[in-house]
Amino acid sequence: MAKLIRELLETVEWRLEETIAAFTVTRAINERCMNDVSLNLKERINSRSGFWKPVTVGLQTTVFLGICAILDKNSDDSATLYLILKKLKNTRPELPTIPANLEIDLDVIRTRYSRFRHKLFGHNDINREVIANIFDEAGFTWDSIASDLAELEYIFKVLWHLESGNNIPDRPSAEKMIYPYRMFVAKSQIDTLEFLDEICNANQATLLPRIKKQYDPLY
Repeated sequence: MAKLIRELLETVEWRLEETIAAFTVTRAINERCMNDVSLNLKERINSRSGFWKPVTVGLQTTVFLGICAILDKNSDDSATLYLILKKLKNTRPELPTIPANLEIDLDVIRTRYSRFRHKLFGHNDINREVIANIFDEAGFTWDSIASDLAELEYIFKVLWHLESGNNIPDRPSAEKMIYPYRMFVAKSQIDTLEFLDEICNANQATLLPRIKKQYDPLY
């Protein structure tokens, strides 16, 4: 049975929530370490690299795969912004004119990320080290990724409004619109910062034994 446009929007919203939350957590960790004047947090994170490395790699992978997932093109089997845009154009002739630049903007972001999706994040290319070096030189920054996510959020809100029969919001108005997924993103950021505070304030001499006792039955 074909999915309704609203159902597709809800599925995309779910993936958007996961992706933005993962990015928010990763950025919060990075910025907190960069601003760690006392070096207390950096030291404790570096001393537990066996935990933090897979965590940060997993978060980064979630961000890049999430962006690519909602930008799959030419597929009717995946809930994507492209598919929603296509269905709105083909099945809702009564809607206001859909701006042509929406698909162009999606294409720009998709091109930037898709070349790394299969070879680096989704699959294990035999030349993975070469691809990783190309990725490092591709110019991704915290601000550039945040800007791309903001653009995807805006387009998502435009499509949601169109599906609801409402006028297209301008960017300042759209930025003020708080969707349910944003509440989870905010909680992710708060919880991350509070967790980092706990790490800084924990007594290292008592923290590790307590953790071992909790997870190691032989301790």
